[in-house]
Amino acid sequence: VPATVMLLIDQSASMNERFGAGTRWSVLREAIVAPESGLLTWLDQNASVGLMLYTSQDGWQSGLSCPMLTSVEAVPGNVERVRSAYLAAQPAPGGDTPTAESIDQAAQQLLRAAGSAPKYVLLLTDGVPDTCAEPDPQNGLPQAVEAAQRAYAQGVRVYTVGVSEEIGGWRLQWMANAGAGKDPG
Repeated sequence: VPATVMLLIDQSASMNERFGAGTRWSVLREAIVAPESGLLTWLDQNASVGLMLYTSQDGWQSGLSCPMLTSVEAVPGNVERVRSAYLAAQPAPGGDTPTAESIDQAAQQLLRAAGSAPKYVLLLTDGVPDTCAEPDPQNGLPQAVEAAQRAYAQGVRVYTVGVSEEIGGWRLQWMANAGAGKDPG
């Protein structure tokens, strides 16, 4: 059965920082949307693919919604809509990284999808998570781990990819373990 996949992509301001020959944003976007070599090209064309870009502007303190999401529903044959939405987006100036709340939103959207296909969140981020309640400092790793565990308990696997050295290997391992139903530590 083809999978249902939600690309959950960090849209925080730090995605504008240098990374190799570009910025974290541009390098990641190329890896996802490149017509001949990007992830979207290699996914099973029968898979349901969605996109959720996430950020916040000072969490709930701003009076705006948190997380702030740009979303494309995960449905079959959606690759070009996902590609177009991602190409049209940019990192949010001053944006934060409310990862736990965003994982919860992505998992809920996937759980509303019809069918028995395996469901996956592919979290792509460059920084240490924060939360809507506390956007600074970045102390949101425990909440992000708990969100990945909640998703797993509901049948949604969470895979995490780090796009910087800033995020740290041990944080990625904790997220990977939680998203696979294992002890984070």
